[in-house]
Amino acid sequence: MATQTVCDEVVSQQFADYNNDNQFESPTPIGPQPDIAVGVYAIELSWDRRPERFSAEYREMAKAANDKGGLFRIIIKTLKDMPNGGKWHFKKLQGNVQVLGTDPQKGRMHLWGMARLDEQCLSLYRDPAATLHPVVEGEELPASYQRLCFYRQIEKWRLRDERLTRQLAAKIGWPSAMSDPRTLRLVHDYVGDWFCAWPEEDHVGHVFAAGDTKVILDSSGTAHLYDPTLNYG
Repeated sequence: MATQTVCDEVVSQQFADYNNDNQFESPTPIGPQPDIAVGVYAIELSWDRRPERFSAEYREMAKAANDKGGLFRIIIKTLKDMPNGGKWHFKKLQGNVQVLGTDPQKGRMHLWGMARLDEQCLSLYRDPAATLHPVVEGEELPASYQRLCFYRQIEKWRLRDERLTRQLAAKIGWPSAMSDPRTLRLVHDYVGDWFCAWPEEDHVGHVFAAGDTKVILDSSGTAHLYDPTLNYG
């Protein structure tokens, strides 16, 4: 199998990683950011572990509050000449977009679509000309609400069935539920059609494939995402 499950020791390490790797969201308000020009773009999504770099105003507020948290950001390289260098930070995510792949060395997801920022909420939209991601052969996981998260220490990506984890936790406890092979897979890559979400009340550096997202794991260890709002026939 190209994918793998994890043991209790790895799950325990994940909790330590959150504490040691700035995986909790900064409570400091982001402040004003320029509008994102209308258009279809190649978009990089990543967790910025040092968001104090992006503006002097934010840096001063974070320093005064002793805030060492991180923030999600997108980078649009074709807009690098904007005053913000083509980088925007946010605290809520919603919408639909294509995932072209990931960078497991830098922890970045490569997206294709349109983006709009309303205060601290980022909305993503599919390219109107986008085609559906092909249905591939492989292990089809039960459709569910899936957590997507970068595992920096081993340069892989987590895929966790949130609904099943909660169901099992009620029976066997959270540590065992989080390490159960039915709930968590480690994969090499994400691709496909993403129904994305990150609620405002969630303050940890992970995102979600929302609704009843179907996932197929192929033989190379890639997780193919299928947006439940689209019809694949």
